[in-house]
Amino acid sequence: MAEPEGSAVRARRRTLQGVRLSPDVPVIVLLSLALAGACLLAQGNIDLNLADEGQLWYVTTRTALGDVPIRDIRSYDPGRYYWGAAWFKLLGPGIISLRISITFVQALGLLFGLLTLRRVIQRWWLLATLGVLLLAWMYPVYKAYESATALALVWLAVRLLEAPTPVRHFAAGVGIGLAAFVRVDHGLYSAAAFGLLILFRALRERKVAACDLGAVAAGIVVGYSPMLVMLVAVPGFFGGLVENAAYLARVVASNGTANLAKPVPWPWVVSADLPALERLHQICVGALFMAVPTLYLLAAVVVVRSPGNDTPGHRLVLAAGFVGVMYAQYTFARPDLEHLAQSFHPLVILVTGLVATLGSRLRARAPALLLPLVVGLTGLTVVIKSPVYLWATEVRNPYVQVRVADDVLWMNPGIAGLLDRVRVTADAVLAPGERILVAPHWPALYVHLDRESPLWETYFIVPEPEERQRRMIADLERRNVTAVLLSDLVMDSRADLHFGRTHPLLYRYLLERYEQLPVDGMPRWAHFLRRKSTAAVAR
Repeated sequence: MAEPEGSAVRARRRTLQGVRLSPDVPVIVLLSLALAGACLLAQGNIDLNLADEGQLWYVTTRTALGDVPIRDIRSYDPGRYYWGAAWFKLLGPGIISLRISITFVQALGLLFGLLTLRRVIQRWWLLATLGVLLLAWMYPVYKAYESATALALVWLAVRLLEAPTPVRHFAAGVGIGLAAFVRVDHGLYSAAAFGLLILFRALRERKVAACDLGAVAAGIVVGYSPMLVMLVAVPGFFGGLVENAAYLARVVASNGTANLAKPVPWPWVVSADLPALERLHQICVGALFMAVPTLYLLAAVVVVRSPGNDTPGHRLVLAAGFVGVMYAQYTFARPDLEHLAQSFHPLVILVTGLVATLGSRLRARAPALLLPLVVGLTGLTVVIKSPVYLWATEVRNPYVQVRVADDVLWMNPGIAGLLDRVRVTADAVLAPGERILVAPHWPALYVHLDRESPLWETYFIVPEPEERQRRMIADLERRNVTAVLLSDLVMDSRADLHFGRTHPLLYRYLLERYEQLPVDGMPRWAHFLRRKSTAAVAR
């Protein structure tokens, strides 16, 4: 998928105010915007993930209203929410506005990815094809922050290898700090990746410049400065950060990782009873999980065999290898398609770099051999799970339009019916200003109902200690929560993750203090509860 290395760097360059600018940059900017915009037009009004996307939507909505992520709501680090909130101020709140804001994150990630690939790719049709692949693997779309961050880090790493100046070390540090402001995991991964990259260069060149390390450290402080300012200037934010860290510690203690662990979906464990397409899909996903460590090992061999090679292809291998191998841990912490997709982009650049290191004859044939394979695997994994594909191919239960808050989306009729029933029932039960608790993991419904969560938590996945559950109960009492929407659905089909098992004290309190309302059309696994009268509780 790469071409002769020299041809990609012979492009005419011009100088503007002392800064070298490639004439390719405006074209790549337009290409990135066009691809991301096409994705929005194709599926921006289709489907809604009530859990993870709902969490992003709810926290962004509350941030736009003045709440502080982590302090007022358990969440990721604040960066993504302030980005979305800024777009809400411009376009108004809503899921479509949120997706427009994410479209620009996708475009930014594509810009970094294509600028990196352009170093070894000359033909525009091939670069555009790789851009489509990068975009397809931004799956699901609401996780584009992860993909864009990884692509930006690879671009910064390539630039550092090309010209290891103090300015570029400083830029790498800024990237690390900003990555941590988006999500602390990114900061840790990128700090480790650049640390190893700088160590590799020091060993290869037998020297290390203290000023370069100082530039990286200064850059980290600058990039992370929004978080540092919040820690100093926002009352209660440090306490929320400590509480969030304690929650993550409980998750790690319960699962061994910061995610819910699950088995790796190797190709040989796929059930033979599945429909043909789904079976093929799972086999392809399993094959890609095999490819991840294999390709990084291959990259390590290439680097070890020629550590002094400083061609563009080898730089891509080094940059994508050091950054991507850190995200491989993230891939296998919870090995499913979503986590594979969020760490897949460095792998695309790594493979392109590996191809660029081949001899001229093999390099010329590689696109014809590899591109159909990669496109086919992409189609059978992320494409057939994309909202637009599911919408277009659903014939038994065609998607219907439903109003979600202030927007209209195409959704599965079952979920659309649930949203309608929940809205109608909530409007009948709740007076203006009264609160409802949604548990264990449908935070999108808070925005749908225009209500604020009564608790700091909006996700109830892992077991919580009794002391923490008593604090939740006290918050519910203090805020006089009127209604509760409970779901019996569990993550990963694990009975031990039922809300009654992870939060038994809180679950028992809800069953004792609230009574179930009969709601026509409500699924059997969903229960709408209303607070009992004082007399009923006393009995």
